[in-house]
Amino acid sequence: MGTKTQSVASVSSEQRREMIAEAAYYRAEHNGFSSDAIADWLEAEAEVDRLLMRQESPRSEVDSKRSFQRNLEEQLTEWDEKLEELTAAAKKAGATISKEIHAQMQTLAQERSVAQRKLAELRDHGAEAWDELREGAQQLLDDFRGSVEKVAARVKKSAKEQGEKSGAQGGK
Repeated sequence: MGTKTQSVASVSSEQRREMIAEAAYYRAEHNGFSSDAIADWLEAEAEVDRLLMRQESPRSEVDSKRSFQRNLEEQLTEWDEKLEELTAAAKKAGATISKEIHAQMQTLAQERSVAQRKLAELRDHGAEAWDELREGAQQLLDDFRGSVEKVAARVKKSAKEQGEKSGAQGGK
């Protein structure tokens, strides 16, 4: 092996198996040899395959990272607009409801700040940390999306209740 990095095409199945065996051994050693050997092997196999694929297609890795960052930026911009709409709708709701929604909106703003920091981390880190950061950012996006949907549903419900109250009072 003349070079330190090899593509999948230049690694034989025997070399790949040896790489997996070595990685599984180090995983087991790290765990004091008290971990499940099959789990160690499977995790090592996934790690070796991921590393070999990354070496084979570093360009697609960079493109994937950029694409994910762009999507994250677009999602944050979209949520900023949605939060503005929710804030306006909350102001139309009653004072008591508005306080409750305002507290939820503050929580959303904090979650949005965390997402912005995660985006900055994605920009600043190299390929080594990319998979881990992407998974964390994706989970954050999923959580934030759920929070926005909950607040939106609460605002909609409050507006409906406010409309029903107004209609009942107008009928008296």
